[in-house]
Amino acid sequence: MVINSEIREVNRDTYEELDPQFEVNLSTEVVKSYIDNVFAGWNILKKTVSFQEYDIPRDSITSHLITNVITFDYKLYHL
Repeated sequence: MVINSEIREVNRDTYEELDPQFEVNLSTEVVKSYIDNVFAGWNILKKTVSFQEYDIPRDSITSHLITNVITFDYKLYHL
């Protein structure tokens, strides 16, 4: 599972803060907590957070997207 968190968008030309165009935008710690609760009892194979940023087109501007990318890989314990 790969989830973006703490998403920020900035107009690349004017540095104006933009409203991120994502359905959910929570802090990294809140997302990690939700996922840990939902997958309690599962074997954690991988859990990482990596900072990423890149430019994306938004209507007539270029937005600079800044985010933490949370990666989870779980496996249900075999009983």
